[in-house]
Amino acid sequence: MGGVTVLHGAIMLSWNAQNTEVLVDIFMKRLPATTKDLENASNSPGLPSTNLKYIVVLLHSQLEGEVNLYTRDHRGRSTRFDYVAAQLTTYPITTDIKLPDVPACAKALQQQYGDLASFSTTSAPTDVVTFISKYTNGECTIVYSGSYGTTLTERVMHLAPPEVIGHGIATLFPHHLL
Repeated sequence: MGGVTVLHGAIMLSWNAQNTEVLVDIFMKRLPATTKDLENASNSPGLPSTNLKYIVVLLHSQLEGEVNLYTRDHRGRSTRFDYVAAQLTTYPITTDIKLPDVPACAKALQQQYGDLASFSTTSAPTDVVTFISKYTNGECTIVYSGSYGTTLTERVMHLAPPEVIGHGIATLFPHHLL
């Protein structure tokens, strides 16, 4: 992927908290251009943004490289969770969390991060809005999403950042399920 800027850093865990020292890792990729921005909020929360590699490169090519294209991992995806610390019964056999493991998982997350509201459907879109306002090239931005990302894009609409001039929502469900 030529010309890709990889951004890996930490952001505030809670945008509403007084304690701004608690951070969570975030991973983003940018395919640069000189004009226009497109934030791609597609993907499922547990999947890495690398799953979108082909689609992102194809879209950037179809837009003739004239649009900055951003894609990122969802909040918490870039910070590895310690299955051993949570004493999950499924570890290390599988990465799937079974229903009986949910309480231990939630407890381990709460011990590590505190208030789990930091992983809400408001915190993740706030990450997007903050990134757009701080790191884009100052051009107008369109937020595009499909699948789970439509929930994030809908929340970005409510936050109404002035840099965002439009939203594209493909579908909440994969087309093969419709």
